[in-house]
Amino acid sequence: MLTPSSWASRSSRALTLAALWALAACSDNSSTTSPPVPSRPHFAFGDVITVTNTSGATDQGSLRWAVAQATGGEIIRFDPSIAGKTIVVDAPVAVTQAVTIEGPQDKGITIHGGNKVAVFQINTAGPTTLRNLTIAGGANSQGAGGAIQSVGTGVTTVEHSTVTGNTSQGSVIFGNAFTLINSTVTTNTTPADIRALYVVTLNAINSTISNNSTGGITTEGKALLRNSIVANNGTGPNCERAAFPAATFVLEGANLADDNTCGDATAVIIAEPQLDSLKDNGGPTMTRKPLIGSPVIDAGTSCDLTDDQRYVQRDAKCDLGAVELAEFMAATLTIDGSATVAPATGATTVTGTAKCSRAGKLDITVKLQQVQKSGRTPTTVQAEGVLLIDCTTSVRGWGLTVLPTSGSFANGTAKATLTPPSVDWLSASVVNRDVKVYWGHK
Repeated sequence: MLTPSSWASRSSRALTLAALWALAACSDNSSTTSPPVPSRPHFAFGDVITVTNTSGATDQGSLRWAVAQATGGEIIRFDPSIAGKTIVVDAPVAVTQAVTIEGPQDKGITIHGGNKVAVFQINTAGPTTLRNLTIAGGANSQGAGGAIQSVGTGVTTVEHSTVTGNTSQGSVIFGNAFTLINSTVTTNTTPADIRALYVVTLNAINSTISNNSTGGITTEGKALLRNSIVANNGTGPNCERAAFPAATFVLEGANLADDNTCGDATAVIIAEPQLDSLKDNGGPTMTRKPLIGSPVIDAGTSCDLTDDQRYVQRDAKCDLGAVELAEFMAATLTIDGSATVAPATGATTVTGTAKCSRAGKLDITVKLQQVQKSGRTPTTVQAEGVLLIDCTTSVRGWGLTVLPTSGSFANGTAKATLTPPSVDWLSASVVNRDVKVYWGHK
């Protein structure tokens, strides 16, 4: 168990962080000016306690009030009227009983430290789960755990959540035992020699730890990575073993880093992950979506999670990290070599084929141009239209009939252009080719 006293016996660095932790805890307790917590009602294991307001103090119905009522095993949820809102706490949320704090699955909840106080301080013997939460704006100017500090013997599990924009004099996530599932830890700030996470044990499954200021993970014991991304973490290493014999990284599935500190190229995909900035990509929290061409796409093995951080279904060959680019599609499009003009109307039908890496619909723009020589001045006849293609993994034909804006097409050669939509989830090229235009029979 990681405690101030056990750290002090291990190393001078541990002693320093433990002392900072103790000072921070004292500071947080002494600075709390909130009214006393109301008397506890009786709750049984599995009961739901509902947060009904966005107060950051201990008012009845607030988050801190709800956590204080728990006796162990309760689920703390949020009234639909405050779904998607931000709770700015005026003191850390002190979790002393094993509970689940669960934001709404569709909109989530942000728990914010106001850039003044740490957000969660957890000290339990049982499991604690934080789900569908954004943990942001936490600050600990005296020690570690600006976002989450967990120093009990119980495992703290963070699911479908994002930890971002927190600062500490130590790691922003700090403690004994953590599990990250479908979660993102990004854009947090720590001192030059401190990583974003300092843990004794860690299981990081399909999670993204990226773009933090001075490194990713330090472990005293065993840190397991499975189908996760640990990359672009500023000036420090992505993976660091503390100076204890048990410190090790265990790699399962496939994992990606942009240095060799988590493992060499035989064990880890060492590459730039090509992640988008932190955005609202759907689901309860903001996420960093892989860009088209990212090496994390379909790179996972031993994929055992059915959905991603946004509750979007994962493929059997999952993407690494917290976000499954399920909407990604590669399309192969062709244009046939001939186009037919209907004599009665002058309308011309252009045809071709389409095949996609997954089933989906595409709006393609089809343009037909023909330069006709009439006397000394050439004339251009052109027509354009948009077709919704129902694309599948099998080759399927498509056809679009277009009318020229002026004039009419003649027997001969024309230039056909097929333009797919310009969206970040599609890999498809513009297709150009000469086609033979001919008039049908009346």
